[in-house]
Amino acid sequence: MKSLRSRLLAFERRMSRGQKQALILLADTIAAPLSLLLTTQLVYAAIWPQDQLERLAILFPAVAMLGALTSLAAGLPRIKLKTYASLAGEGIGLLRSRSGAAPCY
Repeated sequence: MKSLRSRLLAFERRMSRGQKQALILLADTIAAPLSLLLTTQLVYAAIWPQDQLERLAILFPAVAMLGALTSLAAGLPRIKLKTYASLAGEGIGLLRSRSGAAPCY
């Protein structure tokens, strides 16, 4: 049975450059509203602060668009993907070594 790591690497190798860039842009677009949601939950100490979320509802799409535009302006989806993948791998390896997690082989 293949390990999760080898399956993810095989999936990544099958993706085209455009698909990888779109995935990076999608992650940047989703991260901003998710951060706003988590911040709202933290500030109001509730899992689902309904009243505050209704008040802030207009901000979520605006923050998503701002995140996407910032990503495009910074050129994040156009960076060299091999470098990005190797930096991510090194970061995961460093995190795993700090947390003492066992390798997933």
